[in-house]
Amino acid sequence: MFENNGCRVMLFENKKFKTNSISISMVSELQKETATQNALLLEVLGRGCELFSTSKEISVELEECFGANLASNVDKHGDKQVFGFSVSYPADEFVNANITKRLMTLMLNVIFKPNLREGLFVEDFFNQEKENLRQEIEGLKDDKKDYAHDRLLNCMFEGEPYSLCELGDLDTLEKLTNQDLYRHYKQLLKSVQIVVLLSGRFSNKIVEEFSVNLNDILERDIETQDLGKLALKTPREIFEKTEEFDVTQGKLEIGFTTETLPSSPDFIPLVVTNAIFGGGMQSKLFTVVREQESLAYYAVSAIDKFKGVMFAYAGIDLQHKQKAQELILSQLSKVQNGEISDFEFSASKKSIINSLRALGDSLLAEQSFYFNQLLTKSKLSIEEMISEISEIKIEEVVRVAKKIKPHTVYFMTEKTGVAL
Repeated sequence: MFENNGCRVMLFENKKFKTNSISISMVSELQKETATQNALLLEVLGRGCELFSTSKEISVELEECFGANLASNVDKHGDKQVFGFSVSYPADEFVNANITKRLMTLMLNVIFKPNLREGLFVEDFFNQEKENLRQEIEGLKDDKKDYAHDRLLNCMFEGEPYSLCELGDLDTLEKLTNQDLYRHYKQLLKSVQIVVLLSGRFSNKIVEEFSVNLNDILERDIETQDLGKLALKTPREIFEKTEEFDVTQGKLEIGFTTETLPSSPDFIPLVVTNAIFGGGMQSKLFTVVREQESLAYYAVSAIDKFKGVMFAYAGIDLQHKQKAQELILSQLSKVQNGEISDFEFSASKKSIINSLRALGDSLLAEQSFYFNQLLTKSKLSIEEMISEISEIKIEEVVRVAKKIKPHTVYFMTEKTGVAL
């Protein structure tokens, strides 16, 4: 890894595939003042640069690079907003051409040398992408399952960065001008932390060259900051909130504190705990809440390691809220009391191991895994995680499970007057 001037360039050599992947991500604190600007900026940058002034010209260049695929992405990782571009393409040795250098040039131009007119972004690009982002934010309400989770986060992390949407908000977007966005962009380049990941068939020489080019184009001198500053959510008495929407199926979401961060030795037992509780078809939520009691259309759980929290999700008939909630919590209590069958334990570990091994079947999945490891200060490789999971004992699961406490219950129900 090359690390300098607020930039990290990391190589993950993988000769299993005939493709390469390059990603350039900017890592920023998730803040209401800047989240919308960062999300909009990403799309405006993708419309054109000095070298390729329109998206059509960019597409032509990608096609000439043997159909390379350039994608933009904005995500929330704990209290960080991560946004940038990635490109996937055939490795040079299989097409007998140096397309890596062409695509490096393209990406650096798209991000750091935008197409400008009179010192601002192209006005048409700005207005079009502003409208596109408005529609995307408004459309978040259309998927009630995802929107229920967003509302849980708003309640559970009220007043904290994690409650914010990574796409920003409509009020900020409405007031945003081209001048505001360009001013923000110039300030961002002076301070943002940048992570470049190269996965596939690369040499250390290419990594070094990318690092040098990146530093030259940035023309700045800043410290490379710690990206893994995570904080645990404090347990509290259960808070419950119910909201009415135009739905016929209730969405029940429960957020739990775990008192466990990914850098802790307890994290691997927590992963197994989640799998036993609700992380698969072998789990208690699936077999009891969904199958045996027929209380849910789906019932699963998941860990957000960036915040040290766990969530349980269930789609239920509206009249079954209280019964489903009690049954979900009782399944956690069973795990905490050591009521875990040999099948649940072994099948859960096998399921996790299979999922980890599957990461090696995709360059992008493997790349994402190691990027998340960087953000959470976890030094374990995929194989090391598999090894540790294989050795986990039930006693460790029970010990870690006892630290898990329900924090917030959110229920999305029908609007008053809507028939069941």
